[in-house]
Amino acid sequence: MSRTPDEIVEQWRQARAEGWTTKAIAQHWGAAEDTVRRRLGKTGRRRIKDDDVAQWRQKMLDGWTLNDIAAEWNVSVSTIHRYLGALGLRTRNYHPLTIDEAVAAYQQYGTHKAAAAALGAGVSVLRMRLYESGLGLSAYPGGGPHIKEPGVPNPPRGVRRNEADQT
Repeated sequence: MSRTPDEIVEQWRQARAEGWTTKAIAQHWGAAEDTVRRRLGKTGRRRIKDDDVAQWRQKMLDGWTLNDIAAEWNVSVSTIHRYLGALGLRTRNYHPLTIDEAVAAYQQYGTHKAAAAALGAGVSVLRMRLYESGLGLSAYPGGGPHIKEPGVPNPPRGVRRNEADQT
């Protein structure tokens, strides 16, 4: 036998229809999440309209963050990420540095660190764009951390391989 009055459960149903989450309902009415889940049943995924996805896309292009969009439409960030990712938008950990900018800066400054600093980007972002360029530019200076010719001894302890090659 349930101790939750039917009129409270009806209020929960109305809140659910308005898009409230189980957690929000439980916190608002001071009930356990398990109780709310048990009385309301399974929810499944909320249907997302194509118009909403189009608006999310536009907001993303206007500079809104995923958290801002999620709060505005009362959906999770992962939902927004899933739908915008399906449209081909890069939504996470993406720096707007283009491949052409990365290549030009690398050719001008000669090192990853200097080029990244001049562009205001991280070294790993620059290296990734150089790799994506397909021009054969190494993702690591000196050919990589583990590349050496056979038979060449390792440099002395405390000396980097590239520094040892220059002496």
